Amino acid sequence: MSVGMSYKRHVARDLPAWISKGWVDADHAEPLLASIPEHNFRDKLPTIIAVLGAVLLAFAAMSFVAANWNEITKLVRLGLLFAALWLAYAGAAWARAKRWPVFYEASVVLGCGLFGANIMLIAQMYHIDRHYPDGFMIWALGCLLAAGLCRSVGAVLIGFALLCLWTASETVEFVRHVHWPFLIAWGACAWLVWHERWYAGINAAAISLFVWITVSVVTLADRHDWSTASALSVLSLTSIIFLVVAVHFEDKRQDGGDLKIISVESLILFFSTLFLFQLATDDLVRSFENVTFSGRFGAGGFWLPTCLITAALASALAFGSNLSGGMLRKDAIVLTAAAATVLMSVLVPLPAFILVVLFGAGYLALSIWSINFGQRRDSPAAINIGFAAFGIETLYLYFETVGTLLNTAVFFLTGGIVLVLLALALERMRRRLMSNQSHGELEGRR
Repeated sequence: MSVGMSYKRHVARDLPAWISKGWVDADHAEPLLASIPEHNFRDKLPTIIAVLGAVLLAFAAMSFVAANWNEITKLVRLGLLFAALWLAYAGAAWARAKRWPVFYEASVVLGCGLFGANIMLIAQMYHIDRHYPDGFMIWALGCLLAAGLCRSVGAVLIGFALLCLWTASETVEFVRHVHWPFLIAWGACAWLVWHERWYAGINAAAISLFVWITVSVVTLADRHDWSTASALSVLSLTSIIFLVVAVHFEDKRQDGGDLKIISVESLILFFSTLFLFQLATDDLVRSFENVTFSGRFGAGGFWLPTCLITAALASALAFGSNLSGGMLRKDAIVLTAAAATVLMSVLVPLPAFILVVLFGAGYLALSIWSINFGQRRDSPAAINIGFAAFGIETLYLYFETVGTLLNTAVFFLTGGIVLVLLALALERMRRRLMSNQSHGELEGRR
């Protein structure tokens, strides 16, 4: 199993303690450390450059054929299209035989790009324009099929991106409702990346699923006249579910599993949606003035039952994970409290100032939890996200509360001082935590 550079650094840090406790023989320490491969960004840079070159080649091929399209007969057109496609995959087979992973990945990505070009140009050749999102679906499935056959991470990422494009075009242009067929295609592709234990593919699957949920919620909000706060409340609760699942598997991985799922992307999503929901405080207050409580359960107002179901699901998953040996109980309580806070804000009519204080205190508490989570799980990214969220929320509360009581000159002067002092304090705390983390042992799970 390939592991990252951080894991090798952790082993090197813990080896002296293992040797002193007799767990590892001193003569075997160096060979053990040398057996762990080192992977860093410099190792991946040639692959990234080669893949970008393949993308440019795909666009060059499409541009050349499109520029000379009218002068080429249909038979020659088809020959060129299919020859270019199969040459790309032949190049991938050759690169694999020569054990050149950089050119192998680039050739597969080039083949995926040419496959999409073939779809578009053949549709143009035979005037097939009845339902253009189907082209995105076929392109996506072709890329994901290539990913399964060629074991290509680049093809996986392209495939999930095209699935997002497919569901967005279907929902916005045609369906105007929830695009359920997406889940069928997504489920098959998600099973592939789960079965292969592809870290990048699993994250791409999670992100694409949230994109589908976001597009669906925005479409429902537009169709049923939901307020901005209503849509953001659903997305905030959904982001909590994503974070619960991510933390569950992160804790499972700490127990020795080989499935590399980390909660960095889910943390960013979690804090982003909650912050946007906080910005919609005034809209939330107006929704109580314009809509009765019973009306929220009626036609066009079923967003509130959606919130109830989503919050209940988040809480059930959190405590279910704790009971099954996944996340810690305190993590389950924190995430359930976050879901309860969002739910209470849409159930109980509160003044705008009280909502600001409630959201502010909750957001700061969640930032501290993220820092603590990162320290316990040896995740610098989670620590940095927590500090960033804490700083952004502090500034928001300053602008929202204290800033409104000062005149312009004093506001900017005080704001500048607060910014500098806050930045210095947060950076000092962050460095201290990172230093303690790099020299201390990981504390126990319970």
